[in-house]
Amino acid sequence: MKKLISMILALILVMALACTAMAEENNGEKFDSCWAVPNAFVEIDQEDEGFRVLIIGTVPEEGRGTIWEYNCFYMEDLDSLVSMTTIKRGFTFDPEYTDLVEYEEPEREGFDDDDKSTVFSINENGHLIWEDGYENMGAGLEFIKIGFFNDAWKNEDEEVYAVFDWNGTEDEFYYDVYLQCGDSDADTCVIFYMIGIYNEETGKLECTGPAVTYANGADDGVSDGEIYEATFSWTDHGTILFEMDEGIGIELEQDFDNNG
Repeated sequence: MKKLISMILALILVMALACTAMAEENNGEKFDSCWAVPNAFVEIDQEDEGFRVLIIGTVPEEGRGTIWEYNCFYMEDLDSLVSMTTIKRGFTFDPEYTDLVEYEEPEREGFDDDDKSTVFSINENGHLIWEDGYENMGAGLEFIKIGFFNDAWKNEDEEVYAVFDWNGTEDEFYYDVYLQCGDSDADTCVIFYMIGIYNEETGKLECTGPAVTYANGADDGVSDGEIYEATFSWTDHGTILFEMDEGIGIELEQDFDNNG
């Protein structure tokens, strides 16, 4: 599932970086994040002229899913995002090899009919509500905010590399975080295999997991049995700040060569 989400995001060319345009208060910027329920993922990007909303819903056991894309504007009176256009298309995938995806022709594409706009709001629990104007597909769903953490990131000077993959199933509802410290060609490098949970109050992805040390050229590594903690958070200038030791932070830039 995590590979499937990352692949669809890359193929549709939806940018994972938070947009800083339209910076005045109360313009809907609280929607600008990723949200999820089991087997459904929402990415909302604030752009120069409004908001782009992408929803990916899957039925893993049947190897099928649906993608909805909306162009929305913020309606201050409703404190909601309201759609102007909708694209809906299905896709199929191999449940064992989720990078094998086949996309269907759009079932719906274009401007919304009168009284068929889709509305996105945030309820008193801080959850995203999806009121689909055509089929009421979001009925009963409350999407939890999970932050913007996708793809591969790096700091080559510090030899730190990170990859974020969202797991959004009934059994696994967290980020897989792969963190490498040290270059792969060095005598040794350390790889942390972590689980990340987003803390909405702090805006940080809080991660825990073991570390494995690999010697150059070795297929098997050695673990010291310890569980390590790390956090990741966005900076004001579009990088991700990695913190493991108190008081020490390393900024990571997006690794376009290894995304998708």
